[in-house]
Amino acid sequence: MPLPGSRGLGSRYELLKQVGHGAMGDVWQALDKTDNKVVAAKLLHRHFATDTAVVGRFVQERSILMELRHPNIVSVLDLVVEGQDLAIIMEFIDGGTLGAYRQQVGTLPAGVAVPVVCGVLSAVAFAHSKGVLHRDIKADNVLLVGGQALGEASVRLTDFGIARLTQDSSVKATGLLGTPAYMSPELLSAGLAGPASDVYAVGVLLYEVLAGRTPFEGGATAVAVGMRHVYSSPPKIPVDQQLWRVIETMLAKDPEMRMNAADTLAVLRALPPTALSTPALPVQEPPPDWDGIPAPGQEPAGLRTTGGTELTSTRVPTGPVTPKPQPPPVNPPPIANLGDTGDITTTRLAQPEPAVMPLPKPGATGKSGKRTRNMVLISAGVVLVVVALVVGMLFLRRGQSTPPPVVYTAGHLIGDEAPTGLSLDYEADNATDPGNAVLTITAHANRLSGLTGDILWAFPDDNGQCPTIVLADSVYPVEPVLASKDGVSTPCGRKTTVNITPGGTQRIKLTLSGVTTQDLGAWLTQVQSLTDQVLRTVVGSDFALQRLTGVRITATSVRMHGETPVPYQVFPVWPGQTSTDQVDPLFTNDTLDYQATDLLRSLTGGTGLKGVTITACTQAQVNGHRLIALQPTTSCQVQVRVGAIDPAQTSFTITMI
Repeated sequence: MPLPGSRGLGSRYELLKQVGHGAMGDVWQALDKTDNKVVAAKLLHRHFATDTAVVGRFVQERSILMELRHPNIVSVLDLVVEGQDLAIIMEFIDGGTLGAYRQQVGTLPAGVAVPVVCGVLSAVAFAHSKGVLHRDIKADNVLLVGGQALGEASVRLTDFGIARLTQDSSVKATGLLGTPAYMSPELLSAGLAGPASDVYAVGVLLYEVLAGRTPFEGGATAVAVGMRHVYSSPPKIPVDQQLWRVIETMLAKDPEMRMNAADTLAVLRALPPTALSTPALPVQEPPPDWDGIPAPGQEPAGLRTTGGTELTSTRVPTGPVTPKPQPPPVNPPPIANLGDTGDITTTRLAQPEPAVMPLPKPGATGKSGKRTRNMVLISAGVVLVVVALVVGMLFLRRGQSTPPPVVYTAGHLIGDEAPTGLSLDYEADNATDPGNAVLTITAHANRLSGLTGDILWAFPDDNGQCPTIVLADSVYPVEPVLASKDGVSTPCGRKTTVNITPGGTQRIKLTLSGVTTQDLGAWLTQVQSLTDQVLRTVVGSDFALQRLTGVRITATSVRMHGETPVPYQVFPVWPGQTSTDQVDPLFTNDTLDYQATDLLRSLTGGTGLKGVTITACTQAQVNGHRLIALQPTTSCQVQVRVGAIDPAQTSFTITMI
């Protein structure tokens, strides 16, 4: 029976109660009557229903989100169009918004704020890799999963309603859509929005959760806030200097000086624990005067509102930073279910253990364009120029000369996530002796599944000589790659075994001799390039965590007599494989738990069939991993997910005898 005050939405959904309100529509808690599952429904305001531009943006939100499958991005389930009702059906998240939580607690300590923002950046970096801008990142568009500890895995980014598909690095905006407190200088001054604008908005968000306010708010109209974005430096807050340098880079006035989302995420994740030890601050007061603001009558003529939050302006330079004193700390309470607050969204990867990594200078990573397929290089120079000059002058005074000191440049490479859920990060720094290097490889597993199995990497040789491993600090031994055992031959290849829990990490730290290159960032690029080349030559199922591209499923149509088992097979998909290739199945409907293959155990962190999820139409029943036909149907869809691999699906028919 429908609840009082509820109403139907299409034939499938029932609206239960309103839980959020936005400029474009309202968010309702709803019931999917097909499986009694609680979902969220975002309804476009009815007075917008005849506005084709608004309707187009609303429909675009669904089409974009359907392509964005990521643990930190809301899952879109359906689109309903009925009469004057237009609704996007999404996964229901009960923890409220980050904005509401921040209002409740005031500020967050750095050790909580940074992981939360890493969750947002992870979503943004993934969206950018797919050519999608968000354009309205703010605390009210970040949802939290109720009952979870506040951190990277509890964050869901929602409301891509004004997102634009990016064909180039920037898009000319015909009308500025967004929230003034988070708008980038280039958007306000020239109407240009690119990936760097999203990074700027995330920088505002990071500042906000640390300081208790956005950097340029405080007793001002939208126009004044816009002028501060364009003219003023963000007032400094008392956090660790390494963290503040990241914030400054994210909030740089020139978009070319900002790192892209993937680079910024890597730097924040690599901050040492000491940089995240700052306790929660009291809410920071805005400065009495804002640097850089022009005198009355000298401001640019274009800076104005054009209805609500739409602003235009001209581009201007920045001013200096004014530090503020450090107030006493305040710590926030744990996150709880905040109930009916804000919009709706989805979940994310666990925060990896921080690693020490030098922070690059602003602009050192190049333009904030799309992330390349292979990875992102962040290098920080170890500069000893002053010492070298002083020593050189002393020797010159004695009539002697000396060669300049050897300067090594550390390197850091961030790997893309493989279809299996594995990603590898590389860090390299020089050891105390020239010719030595310390290499740290960090293996990450997606939160959806643990992983176990061998991984491979290949070193470049130096005049025919491979680097020698002097010391290996690893849970498992590091061994040479051998053709007789590993299905591939490479002279400088090495391998080890990883066993990672869902969302966890495993580190392999090596001290190497025979690495003579001074640019360790460039050396890491060679390591990654050679590794990719070697993996392309592997045959068989070796190094599956790095090579497997997906799974596929075949199901046999059945004639039902009682509860009839449906035969199906699930196959691994390898690079370059066609559907006609003969490949042994991962498992079938008849596979028993103890019969799970090594490959299946590897992809599921050792859990075998317990790491498999199967769903099917209502005319069939899933019992463990067995599929039973219950009722006739012309097309029953069955979907199989193995570990963290994207699910595969197929259809079959059920007829009566």
